[in-house]
Amino acid sequence: MKFQNVHAPRRGVAMRRKVLALAIGSSVAMGFAGAAWGQATEGTIYGTVPVASGEVVRITGTAGFNRTIPVGSTGKYSVIVPVGTYTVSLLQNGTVIQTQQDVSPVAAGSVEVDFATTASNAETLSTINVTRAAIPLIDVKTTNQVLTITQQQLQVLPLQRTAEDIAMLAPGVQPGSAVLVGGPLGTPAVTFGGASTAENQYYIDGMLTSAVLDNQGGIGLPYNSIEQQQTFISGYGAKYGRSIGGVINQIGRSGSNDWHFGFRAQWTPTNWQSSPDNSYWGNPYVTRAGLKAGDLYAYNRDNHGMNTVYDAYVSGPIVKDKLFFFLSAEQDNSKAFSLGSEFGNAAYTQTHEPKIYAKINWNINDSNVLTATALQSSLKTWDWNYNTNYTFPAYPSPVPQPTTFFNEGQTAKNVYRMLALNYTSYITDNLTLHAMVGKSHEQYGNTQPSYPGFDPSLPFVGSISNENPAFTPNGPIKNTQGTLTISPNGHRVDLLDYRLDLDYKWRNHDFQVGIDNDVQTDLDDGVQTTGPGYGWAYGFVGSGDLNKPIIGTDP
Repeated sequence: MKFQNVHAPRRGVAMRRKVLALAIGSSVAMGFAGAAWGQATEGTIYGTVPVASGEVVRITGTAGFNRTIPVGSTGKYSVIVPVGTYTVSLLQNGTVIQTQQDVSPVAAGSVEVDFATTASNAETLSTINVTRAAIPLIDVKTTNQVLTITQQQLQVLPLQRTAEDIAMLAPGVQPGSAVLVGGPLGTPAVTFGGASTAENQYYIDGMLTSAVLDNQGGIGLPYNSIEQQQTFISGYGAKYGRSIGGVINQIGRSGSNDWHFGFRAQWTPTNWQSSPDNSYWGNPYVTRAGLKAGDLYAYNRDNHGMNTVYDAYVSGPIVKDKLFFFLSAEQDNSKAFSLGSEFGNAAYTQTHEPKIYAKINWNINDSNVLTATALQSSLKTWDWNYNTNYTFPAYPSPVPQPTTFFNEGQTAKNVYRMLALNYTSYITDNLTLHAMVGKSHEQYGNTQPSYPGFDPSLPFVGSISNENPAFTPNGPIKNTQGTLTISPNGHRVDLLDYRLDLDYKWRNHDFQVGIDNDVQTDLDDGVQTTGPGYGWAYGFVGSGDLNKPIIGTDP
């Protein structure tokens, strides 16, 4: 049985979509503790000190951050800070009384730093600095159910180098279907608490990086450029709108007053991997092109792959205490070989995934901070197919091998670029403004290389294993046209994302209001048919118990 499948070409398709969201919230939190906003690019340091005249709290960071906060009449203080590591000091009349170091609030989280020194003790200890490392506390003042993984933890955790594998450390996060991929770079799809894989959101430094076309996955940073990754599984507020599954929020690394650089190479060799099982025809009631139960269907023992990853970074000050940079590059190369089945071809596949990340932090003054984040990621794939020498019975003698060249598949190249600007202004000690504007660009394209023996006028022939062996006794009929359709090389997707947030603290209350807007544009979307504009695909109609297993594996 055969049928004709026709795909009409579509070119010049353009789609523009705007999404506007408004979020207003308030919270009651002891000591002004509360989640920072701006899609979680910042955290909060708060605490209580004994009330005394002339007291202030000074917060300094390795990236030149320096703010002095007056202590209220109740002895409470609170300040929103960019993600980083800080030293918090209590001063009285300009003299440091007590200091706590290594205070690191997580994005959207808060750290409590209290000082117990009384005014009388302050006079006694005026010439002594008391320091201790801050111990992270459980933040019980937020409804967010979130797992935060830091750069230090990523260096020791045995994980794949993707945002999705980090997210699966959180409870309720599971892999999606193996046939689904996430976003333009083909990362794995994940599901949160049973929601679909299209109901999640991705952010990098406050910028929306979810796949615009179908929301299947999104974009992540180079692995060694992640300062923090947060995985929100539930309880998050309206500022993370457009999601009923979960949120993956990444904060990129920043420079500081100290120079740092590093290089890493990671190699996964072929001979360190286990051999996959062979597949055998397992249905005694149904045959395919002469195969009967127990015959070899696919020799998988020699299937293998290898992977190499190179990454390097450098960071430091451009102007001490004022301007800093972080620059990194990553190259992920993979090669794989699959012998295929009796009716297929042996395939060699190669992928290149280069990534470049840059971040600049500018402390304009003690009350204004500007950050610029840029990212470019690409995915390029090639594949070459060869005929094989499967015979009946094919195994154990001889072992199937690739033989002559058959065809070269389409070369696919996807590119993602983004630029995001984040501005924070401490208007008063209680009022903070955050603004973000970002733009991303996705570009998709496939090309069909020309090679000896390729005839672009031939139609695509699919499901050749279902061809009737009575009419093709020498094996299925096929040709070198490898696919039915090809995507236009100029397909591009643009996203403009901007938001504005205000945070006001009054007594024990924290009021937040914000608005954001996404403008999405899809240009030159669609597919074109290859060859003459149609293709053939074969189906199978048989008798017997079709519920029996079709493919068995090695015992």
